[in-house]
Amino acid sequence: MTVKLTHPPSLGINVKRVAFGANAGDCSAEIMDRLSRALSGSNVEILDRRTARQTGSGPGSAVLVVVNIGRCDSERRRDYTDSTNLDGSSVRTFNAVIVTHIRGSLQAVDMATGRVFSTNPLDQDPEFANHSTEHPPDFPSEDAARDDALGQAASGASRIFLPWNEEKQISFFNDKECNLASAWALLKGGDLNGAARQSEENLATCPAWPKVKESAIAHACYNAGLASLLLHENEKALGYLRQSAKLKGGDLVAEAIALADLSAQLEAEAQQVAERTKTFEQEHESAGGASQPDPSKGPSATVQDRLIKLNELLKQGLISQQEFDAKRAEILKDL
Repeated sequence: MTVKLTHPPSLGINVKRVAFGANAGDCSAEIMDRLSRALSGSNVEILDRRTARQTGSGPGSAVLVVVNIGRCDSERRRDYTDSTNLDGSSVRTFNAVIVTHIRGSLQAVDMATGRVFSTNPLDQDPEFANHSTEHPPDFPSEDAARDDALGQAASGASRIFLPWNEEKQISFFNDKECNLASAWALLKGGDLNGAARQSEENLATCPAWPKVKESAIAHACYNAGLASLLLHENEKALGYLRQSAKLKGGDLVAEAIALADLSAQLEAEAQQVAERTKTFEQEHESAGGASQPDPSKGPSATVQDRLIKLNELLKQGLISQQEFDAKRAEILKDL
């Protein structure tokens, strides 16, 4: 059976509005474009950067995304591998491999305060290969390899802002003893709640079966735990699975307990993200009525201070080069 685990966004808040700042380096614009499509497809509002600066406060305050790529290239390599057939004969396989390297980072900035939420690496090295046992093959399409690497980089970046699912495969017992097969039939038919009820009933009646083995009771405990895990009832699942471990144990039970522990951990993390998001939005909502000060102005700031702050805004991607030049000229007039 498949157990689906939902990971919360690594940023630590549920982002509702995103603006994209200046990008730097080969592939950066393409990664930002793919990320923008992924976010908008998940109901995240994509804002124009200038609009985001003007509406930086309020519920779901905008997060500015800045992508910097230092390396985006491909390399080719030819090699071979030797293996032995069942009849003892040797086989040489020729390989033509393209490896695409992406090295960079993604920075997430609170548009309202300028605070950097996080700086995350964007590193990918996917391989594409053609193989032949007769002669050295042609290389794969370099465009296809590059497209795959960009897709992986954008997918990794989307996990910073969006929840993502992980699937794990795990076994479910369908023994005739203790009527475990009936719960399996319900589970196979997609009736998770029915399978959970049947598994608990099986566990309750199993000890009364004639000449029942301890291993059968352990299987019944395991099934009840796994059915609860599929329903994301993590504490109940752990209780049943630990009972199974005491009776018989084994790799399957240990794996299921680890999954239940991870599921409980992710559930707690999701709750923390929801609480942090609520606090984040309340803080920005309370500041929404106040006008946002221009960090490059102020009666107590010297021209040097204002230029330093302005340069910081440019580095963070909060203003464009054109805006920087215009503001700089304005500040220098005060000299």
